Amino acid sequence: MNVRRFTAPEIKQALAMVRKNLGEDAVILRTRKVKRGGMLSFLTRELVEVTAALPDRKPSSLQPNGEKVARIKRNLSSPQSLEVMKDLREEVKELKGHVRDLSEQVKYERMPSLPQRLANHWKNLVQTGVDEKTAKDMAQALNLRFNGRELENAALIDRELTRMISEQIAVRFPPRSSNGRARIFALVGPTGVGKTTTLAKLVTSYRFWGKSKTTLVSADTYRVAAIEQLKTFAAIAGLPMEAVYQPAAMKNVLNRHSSRDAIFIDTAGRSQMDREKLDELAAFIEVAEPDEVLLCLAVSTRLDDQLEVLKRYRRLKPTGIVFTKLDESSGPGVMLSVLSKAGLPLTYLTCGQRVPDDIIAADPDRLVELIINPGRIGELQRTHFEEWLTNDNGK
Repeated sequence: MNVRRFTAPEIKQALAMVRKNLGEDAVILRTRKVKRGGMLSFLTRELVEVTAALPDRKPSSLQPNGEKVARIKRNLSSPQSLEVMKDLREEVKELKGHVRDLSEQVKYERMPSLPQRLANHWKNLVQTGVDEKTAKDMAQALNLRFNGRELENAALIDRELTRMISEQIAVRFPPRSSNGRARIFALVGPTGVGKTTTLAKLVTSYRFWGKSKTTLVSADTYRVAAIEQLKTFAAIAGLPMEAVYQPAAMKNVLNRHSSRDAIFIDTAGRSQMDREKLDELAAFIEVAEPDEVLLCLAVSTRLDDQLEVLKRYRRLKPTGIVFTKLDESSGPGVMLSVLSKAGLPLTYLTCGQRVPDDIIAADPDRLVELIINPGRIGELQRTHFEEWLTNDNGK
């Protein structure tokens, strides 16, 4: 190995000397700062020293020559070698099966002891986003309700499971009437769930409020872009819109529009972890006294985070849940887990960015179909939503 030292005022110059003398294949062993100069200290100067080496290049004795390669090919093509290769393939295939079984056991290590059919349902529910405890409770309830022969009846078990899931999805559509005054809606939720887009869909969809006299109010005082976005939308839709920057101003704005059919309040997204910002949001909601506080949650958000949002937003007294971004999730079962723990009804669902098209009324039967068919989620997202929208909103 050729080892050399190079000294220069700067590291760049030293490395250039390495490349020039040893080439691009040189290996840097060490860099350090050294002092060079005369006997007096003030005459010395600091330089960079690079120690580099060029590895010896020897022809590898492992490289097979042409004769060796030909001999290996002849041996591999012999009947004995082919039989050995066949046995090896079978062993590898068997080994893959064992690995797959072990993977399933690790993935579902907490799977309860159940008959095979119910165990499969449990796995399907977990796969589609339902939490393990909720899936276990339903599977064990079925196991207690039916005997061995009935558990082999696939149609019976599927029908009963569908009924059980449907019963856990409470649906409620906010009424339109408020005794002759404007019905007030406030959309709340964490950042990025699509509250403003959901509001725009609601007030322009003929299925919901598109034929009504509505007013938009923005209480999102932290994002100028959000207010401008709502102003632009209101101008296009021909709807009155006002921005409220302090809770004290909210009452006057609501009174000015009390003769309208509905007033929709767009609020700032607030992290469930930011207590101070949640206090500010609560002040706006307290003054507004809305008839409906709709908590917006994105289906694509992890279950633990959604449950934390639900816990922290309880202080705003939500009356219903809006699930957004249904089209972006491969695990719609998370909705069942949230609803079973929230004790709140589902009101609306959004499944895309189009305004006003991509908002639909909650339908337990259609949601159940999504939840119990994890293998068909992609197909249902392509075809099911469009059919749902067409039936719900018209074209």
